[in-house]
Amino acid sequence: MNIRSIPVPLVLLLLLTACKKDSPASPEQNTKDSIAIISNALYYPTGDTSAAPDIISINYNADHRIEKISQAYHSLPDTVSWTFAYNTDGTIASVKGSRLYWDTKQDYYFYYTTSGRLDSISTNDVAYGGDSIRVNNVFSYDANNHIKSSYSYVSDGGTATGLYTGDTLAKVTFFRSAGLDSVSIISYNHTHINSTPPVSYVTSTRGAAHFNKGAFVDLSTLDKSFLFWLSIRNRVHAPMNYFNPFWYQYINPDIAMATGGTFSETPGSWRAYDFNATKNEHGSINAVSLIDAGNSYSDAFKIAYIRIPE
Repeated sequence: MNIRSIPVPLVLLLLLTACKKDSPASPEQNTKDSIAIISNALYYPTGDTSAAPDIISINYNADHRIEKISQAYHSLPDTVSWTFAYNTDGTIASVKGSRLYWDTKQDYYFYYTTSGRLDSISTNDVAYGGDSIRVNNVFSYDANNHIKSSYSYVSDGGTATGLYTGDTLAKVTFFRSAGLDSVSIISYNHTHINSTPPVSYVTSTRGAAHFNKGAFVDLSTLDKSFLFWLSIRNRVHAPMNYFNPFWYQYINPDIAMATGGTFSETPGSWRAYDFNATKNEHGSINAVSLIDAGNSYSDAFKIAYIRIPE
């Protein structure tokens, strides 16, 4: 497994819409008798909403928290899903993924301090052949209780991954003033040679994202579990991806994202991007877009809401 092989989508386009009879409502419009929740979604892998979509289903537990998100592929007779478990205080305890027959799967385990803030996330990455690797992502905080950096390392290496227990994978640092100014990452690549004695080589690559000043995108009304799912939907190792607005919003929910800026995967590869969200007349988000100048990827979702008894 190579940190450079973990994909970071260059473009993500999300269109969230609801039919009139199921108009979504923002959380502040919930009444004492009912609440609005996401009922289902349609996913267009190419961004073409005239094409056949994948079907996204959402199941809830008795506390109206997301219990499972499933994606039924339109082009394959198969379904992949993510199952959520919660602590008694409502925080996410784990998210366990399934996989297609050729793919890997990821399970996420959340650990909190005694004060309730997120301390680390452990990701268990299991290959189709059964080999697995566990990556631990540890977070540090600033004086305002915001996550300021993360450190990712292999806590249990796999026999066929090429990574050993203790290998550092990434160091991510957040820089902010009034809002988030920039994110920098150092990604590490390890080469282990089983000679006598063993030899290891480590190289590193730096990347960064810089955010414009001005308007911000407010994702705070999105369901927090759904927001985490967005962050891992196409970037399964979200803590090690320096350019992931959904992840940034999840870990620091009160810091809104800028509507544009630049990012680079390697020095000299700067690209501009736009990140936008709009809300409907009820105050709920009905569109989110993340598009880079290269326009290499394009995903689209349509989401419907229903109102259920409290």
